[in-house]
Amino acid sequence: METNNHHTLLHLHPETASLFALYYELERQTAAFRAAAGISCPDGCGSCCDTPSTNIEASVFELVPFALDRWMSGEAEHTLELAGLSMDSDACLLYMRSGPPGQGRCGAYALRPLVCRLFGFSAIKDKESKLRYSLCKTMKQPNPAMAHVVSTAVDQGMSAPVFSEYSMRLYSISPSSLSKRYPVNTAIRLALEHVLFRASLGAYDSLKQT
Repeated sequence: METNNHHTLLHLHPETASLFALYYELERQTAAFRAAAGISCPDGCGSCCDTPSTNIEASVFELVPFALDRWMSGEAEHTLELAGLSMDSDACLLYMRSGPPGQGRCGAYALRPLVCRLFGFSAIKDKESKLRYSLCKTMKQPNPAMAHVVSTAVDQGMSAPVFSEYSMRLYSISPSSLSKRYPVNTAIRLALEHVLFRASLGAYDSLKQT
């Protein structure tokens, strides 16, 4: 996973190296799972984003790379203003609609939080600790039986990312107060405030001098 400012992000917040490493591992496992299961998101679909941000929870830590990216581009304060105007009942601030409801894309795809990377391509553990795959409604519309087929394959040992396991690994990277989960728009706002506060204390002055 690379962004134009990727190495700078690691310089400003070294702990994000572990976050990006986790994302890289997840993306490799997700790609293998998608290929084995024969599933993919419909072209141009943004249904999972076109929902109140209360349905998408993330930690402040996960949105720090996004906030730093906006700070480095000089857009952090403007983005914070937009975040302040957004409501948790609104769609994710990063979501960019491109047509009718459900059509659009993420405006910060490479920096999206964990839940966005797992949705639609992960398994959960039921009360008996068995893995159960939950296909999103849009993905199974062309083939209603697909969810059962994939779940059966997971039961038979096909490797799927496990939501709870990645969530725990994320928490282990940043077990501080920054790991508390919020509706994504709130997490975006708090991450921007965190970065701007650190910037006001001179935490990133070395970058300006290079």
